[in-house]
Amino acid sequence: MNSTPRNQAARGSLARRLVAAATLATFVATPSSALAALTDVANAPISSAATTTIPPNILFILDGSGSMDSSYMPDSASGWNGDTGGKSHLCNTIYYNPNVTYVVPKNSDGTDFPNANFTSAKHDGFPSNDPSGSVDLSKDFEANSSTSKEPAFYYKWNGAAPPASTDCDDSDSSNFPHTNGNWEKVRIGVAEQQNFANWYSYYRTRMMLMKSGAGLAFAGLNDNFRVGFITICPDGGSCSSDTATVSVNS
Repeated sequence: MNSTPRNQAARGSLARRLVAAATLATFVATPSSALAALTDVANAPISSAATTTIPPNILFILDGSGSMDSSYMPDSASGWNGDTGGKSHLCNTIYYNPNVTYVVPKNSDGTDFPNANFTSAKHDGFPSNDPSGSVDLSKDFEANSSTSKEPAFYYKWNGAAPPASTDCDDSDSSNFPHTNGNWEKVRIGVAEQQNFANWYSYYRTRMMLMKSGAGLAFAGLNDNFRVGFITICPDGGSCSSDTATVSVNS
């Protein structure tokens, strides 16, 4: 009986095992610093021709579904509309934050939008939604649909650690002054009125926040960039139960 094929198979199997063992030994012997070495990533498209400049491609994808009209974020914050947490940026991350300067957005030509008016602040400061109506924030501010009209305010957290979700659920009040546990109600003073008005007209909802932020981010681009734009759920037909849509025109 000829045993040559069996011997050849055995030798081939042994060779594969030896190669695998050598490869493993190489990885084990290689210092972790070498494996984790930093790689320089090009800041511009790579071209084989030194004189050729390829414009970078940027695709801007914007959610146009009805949830973008919400004045709370994340989605779990919807349950705090009638609570202190709904009026604090620590629980509702898009509510007014006194530590942030709300810069007015940019027009398509790079010029600034006007500052909002505290005593006549537009509900939506973008032209696509004119006439959106306005409100006197000095006396008729409504933080959300579950609150009554009152002077503009927010809730300040005085605890040593950030509030837990159970703290965000603490009840608020239309009374002033008002405290509940570590929460303290703060009315907007004269020095903050402009900043609060800009937040109200340009950053209060998810869509307004995206319009303002995107305009400021894209203002510095020039013709050396190729920009594409598309919306998620443009017609409400592809967003399952979220059938409403929000205008994204500026």
